[in-house]
This record gives sequence, structure tokens and C-alpha cells, in this order.
Amino acid sequence: MVSAMSLLWFNQNIPRMSFIMWMAIKGKLPTLERIAAYRPLVVTSCPLCHGPPESIDHLFFKCSEAIWRQIIRKCRVVGIPRSWHLLIPWASSSWNGKSARSVVKRLCLAASVYFIWKERNCRIFRNSFCPLL
Repeated sequence: MVSAMSLLWFNQNIPRMSFIMWMAIKGKLPTLERIAAYRPLVVTSCPLCHGPPESIDHLFFKCSEAIWRQIIRKCRVVGIPRSWHLLIPWASSSWNGKSARSVVKRLCLAASVYFIWKERNCRIFRNSFCPLL
């Protein structure tokens, strides 16, 4: 199996986007679910959809399903897994190599994660939002 690091660190990567994605892959982003583990009074509902608790899987996959559908369509990706934890190993093994197509798919993945996280932070800390689509 190819390392998930191949999704992040390649010549054309955008470091700030790769960093956020690296934190997401490692499960280290401070989602509300993680924060509630040591601050029990924190409201954990997702700031994007106001639904289930905000976790990595929910925020970057289930809640953002419309975004992923657009990316999948534009990148012509087939057979994508339906979970964040399955997506990373699948993308690592499917999108490795130096072809332009592979690089664009990795950039799209990292950019999507970055901008979803950025929007989430705007809604929590600035009480403002931009439509994600």
C-alpha cells in the first residue's frame, strides 16, 4: 500500500493545504468532537449543516457530500469510497505517480479539505459564511 504521505508531499503541492490535510489524515484537527472530549460543555453540532457532531469523517465527507460530488465529476473519478477513513488509502494508491491527472486530483483533494476547514473556521470564529458551492 502506498503511504498517505504521497497525497500530501509532492513537488506541486501547496504547503498550507497539505498541512491541513496532513492534520486531518492524522485526526489532529481540533474538531468540536475532539474539543468536547476535554471541554464537555462545548456544543458539538456541525457548524456547516447544524446536524450531527462535527468529526473528521462528518466534516470532510458526509456533510460536504455535495462538494465531493462536484470534485468527483470534474476530475472524472469513479469508485470513490464513501468514508473519509477509506478515501485516504484509496486515493493514496490510486493517485500516485507524476502524471498531470494524478497531481490535479491530489491538489483538488487538498484544496477541498483546506477550504472546507477554512469555511468551518469562518462560521465558528467570525460568524460569517460563504456558500460552499
